[in-house]
Amino acid sequence: MLFEKKTLVTLSIVSILSWVVIQNFSGSPSEVKHSTTTNLHTSNNHETSNSGSDDPVDTDTPDSILELSMFKLASVDGALRADDNGELIVDRKLRQWIDFHLSAMGELSLDNIKILMNQKIDLLPMPARQQAQELLASYLSYKEALASYDNEFQQIGPTNHLDNLQQRHSWQKRLRREALSPEAVEAFWQLDELVDDYALEELVITNSDISDEEKAYQLEKMEEALPEELKSFRRDLYIASNLEEQVVKSREDGESDESIRQLRIEQVGIEATERLEALEVKQNEWQKRLLAYDREVKTVNSIEGLTEQDKQARIKTYQESNFNEKEQLRLETAMSLLQE
Repeated sequence: MLFEKKTLVTLSIVSILSWVVIQNFSGSPSEVKHSTTTNLHTSNNHETSNSGSDDPVDTDTPDSILELSMFKLASVDGALRADDNGELIVDRKLRQWIDFHLSAMGELSLDNIKILMNQKIDLLPMPARQQAQELLASYLSYKEALASYDNEFQQIGPTNHLDNLQQRHSWQKRLRREALSPEAVEAFWQLDELVDDYALEELVITNSDISDEEKAYQLEKMEEALPEELKSFRRDLYIASNLEEQVVKSREDGESDESIRQLRIEQVGIEATERLEALEVKQNEWQKRLLAYDREVKTVNSIEGLTEQDKQARIKTYQESNFNEKEQLRLETAMSLLQE
């Protein structure tokens, strides 16, 4: 159990930093140059969709994703673009654009998020418009299948955590290739899969029964065999990791938010800084919700005269009122980590 918690924490930190570094990574192999870009920052926020989508227009749907409180002072991440021939540009920035919108789950329903995305897709020329609609449907199908796998895993309960990670990674790669074209998979996840493959192999070696000397030797051989692209990524990740250690120390020393912002900008640039800040806001909001839930659980459990069944019913009602289904699945693990 201790291994599971430490591994979860480690992978959470690494995945956050990896995400930030990967989003800042240039040179995606499938990026089409000299494109005609649909400017997501300045396009008319009041244009309506004419896509013929089956999703009913909800009066709670904002005119722009940036109107949500979670994206205050942020700009849309990624890009939705067509090239000079009207073909959809399928690259990492397109995946960033989709994921940016999907990160609003919890504040908006999936139907409302799809409405906002389709409003922007409708501004593309043909055939890019149709290509984007089809790719979005495939991407959402992949996400749904992956969520279904995670839900089934939650029902099974704790088993060997390293085996679970390997099985999920293999299943994730398979789902990607079933849902999307080889070109889209490469453009969206090539570097991510290299990173995940390396991280899992590193965990296998680190947690094996071989001697420390043999572990060090195998890890060194792995490092030497890495493609230059991944070596560069690991260097950037090391810089990002050290930066966050400096940020923690700066906060402890009472440095202002502006000073910390400048520190990040100097080391990783403005775009990566904005992503780190957006992630930090989301993490802080999640932490506050967990603490409120913890207080509620303690309050309910302290009420005299309530049966255990009544207490659990009240706690369940609070969960359903304050957390969506996916968040409820994360609660047990999140609360365990919170108590440490």
